[in-house]
Amino acid sequence: MKSCLFLFATLLAWSSALLAQQSTRYAIYFETGRHELGEEARRTLDLVLKELHYPEDYSVDIFAHTDSRGSEDYNLKLAKRRAQSVTRYLAERGLKTEKTSAESLGESDPAYDNEDESGRKLNRRVDLVVNIATLQSLDELTERLSDNRMQYFTISPEKSVRITGKKGTTLWIEGGSFEFSDGSGDPNASVEIALRETYSVGDMVLADLTTTCGDKLLETAGMIYVNATSNGKPLQLKNDAQIAVAMPAASLREGMQLFLGEQNADGRLTNWQATGQGYQTGLEAALNLPPMPRLGVKTKYKLPVYKPDYSQEPREPVKPRAPYKPVAPKRETIIYKPGFMDRLVMGKEKIKQKEEAMYQKQVEAHARHMKHYETVQYPAYLEALAKYNADKASYPARVEAWKEELEQKKAAYYSSRDYLAVAEKYEAEWKAQEAAWQKRVEIWQAEKEAKLAAFEAQGLNSHINNDLLNAYIYQVNRLGWVNCDVFSNDSGPRTQLAIRDDDEAEERIYVILKDRSSMLSTGRSRTNPNLYIAAGIPVSTPLKILAIKLVNGHPMMAIRETRAGEETEYQLNYKRCSPLEIRKALQAG
Repeated sequence: MKSCLFLFATLLAWSSALLAQQSTRYAIYFETGRHELGEEARRTLDLVLKELHYPEDYSVDIFAHTDSRGSEDYNLKLAKRRAQSVTRYLAERGLKTEKTSAESLGESDPAYDNEDESGRKLNRRVDLVVNIATLQSLDELTERLSDNRMQYFTISPEKSVRITGKKGTTLWIEGGSFEFSDGSGDPNASVEIALRETYSVGDMVLADLTTTCGDKLLETAGMIYVNATSNGKPLQLKNDAQIAVAMPAASLREGMQLFLGEQNADGRLTNWQATGQGYQTGLEAALNLPPMPRLGVKTKYKLPVYKPDYSQEPREPVKPRAPYKPVAPKRETIIYKPGFMDRLVMGKEKIKQKEEAMYQKQVEAHARHMKHYETVQYPAYLEALAKYNADKASYPARVEAWKEELEQKKAAYYSSRDYLAVAEKYEAEWKAQEAAWQKRVEIWQAEKEAKLAAFEAQGLNSHINNDLLNAYIYQVNRLGWVNCDVFSNDSGPRTQLAIRDDDEAEERIYVILKDRSSMLSTGRSRTNPNLYIAAGIPVSTPLKILAIKLVNGHPMMAIRETRAGEETEYQLNYKRCSPLEIRKALQAG
């Protein structure tokens, strides 16, 4: 049963996309009759531990084998000891035992022939199948990262209620405020309120939010999402109903107003729309004042906007790839391996003849491939390369000519008679709207002063809820995303960030402005798909660029701190990391 020490380890790996799982097989080989781990075996197990440093969801299946020498009972016990050696080594170095399973197969499942020593060596082994759950999308990753998942509250549709979220957001909902979105009436069953609070940079990244209103930069005090359903059917607020929302803050900042989220067909928030509604204080809320009348935004009479035709925009030429030149076969690499029966009847001479025939066949195929390469593929490549060089040389001039033509068309559009007539009508209607709004504000101010005088006369000022003194309070008449923001008043020059990423992996890149509560997302450049652009950033602003993506189902993260305008293009250094490491980076802000 004994033999000279011969212990080695080899790695066999494959990946499977089935069920979003990657499986990798490692094989540890043992000396005859022994279960101890040698140096090579420990190195292989260290590779397993390194691979499992990043994922949170994994399992390790251990299958222990022996060769056929010895009794069946002896081999089962030997296989069990080998499995225990592997399991113990991994557990002592931090692998969770509940993530592993072990099975001792003994000599019952040989992978190789036990009739010769080479086969027996390969059967004296322990197989480890490492199963790592991989991610299919960034949405799946952010859902796994989020510790700020949606909160749900069940209320009666007829009763007035107060709801408080985990991060301090308060909602006051009057009874009878909801109706079904499809117009089928009021709900008569319980209503489920969904609330999501996003008050930190990490919250905003995980919810894929930014702080922009059109091309204007916002500074935020927090964002929340509110939705309502009854028996799974969507609800909306009635025309005359509002929800009072209090958003907590360390201190109140002048100029903060209510913004409502605009979403695309996929439900992704694309922009914040200003409402003009300033916040109420705790005193104003205690007075039960209606919100100050809003001037509104210029949406009803929105001016037409010139829409450029990008279909004629010159595209940056792509360099053609050189064709693969056929490699001549080598006689010494042609090896014929006969089967067991053929090996009994074929001598060395016949095997050499077989190999020579195989070699000649490859030589003939190579000649055909080489002729096709020299007469078709390579000439076509040279022709494409010449066209590429010509297109590349003319590309800057074509882009400038296209931009100049675009500006001429834009200027002609805004100076046209039709546009100027619409603009004149718009301004007249807007002035009338402003005058009517001013009258409503005067009435509101008079009501406020009267209620305040009565309030102070009753001595009730001291009974205001302290929680409301440091909160932005708004009256919201629409469900969905709500944002408490102020327009950034930085009047200095602005710049754009160009962030290069040359692979095709799905990714999200955010630009965090460190001197204010602002964050921008990036979009791919129209002219260069390897560049991500974020525009409208004040020059010299200290920034943190935070990016996440998936490569082969595994999370990657890049963080870079810089200043706006310091470089023409910013490069990111992605590193593989665990969801826990990404979560900690987001919490750091």
